Amino acid sequence: MKVLGPLDAAAFAAVAAIVTEEKAHYDSALGQSSAESVWFKVLAPIVSLSTEVVIWLGMKL
Repeated sequence: MKVLGPLDAAAFAAVAAIVTEEKAHYDSALGQSSAESVWFKVLAPIVSLSTEVVIWLGMKL
């Protein structure tokens, strides 16, 4: 993100909006489920990593 900002303000704004939206989704899910749940402990890291990969790929491709 630090590199993208000075190079392309529109792309930076789009990626920042996506990151903000995904964080809101994560926080919402966290509020709706028990963080102690086995499913949460299994799925949360997978979802988090998947989101990071999609964002990374979107910036690289």
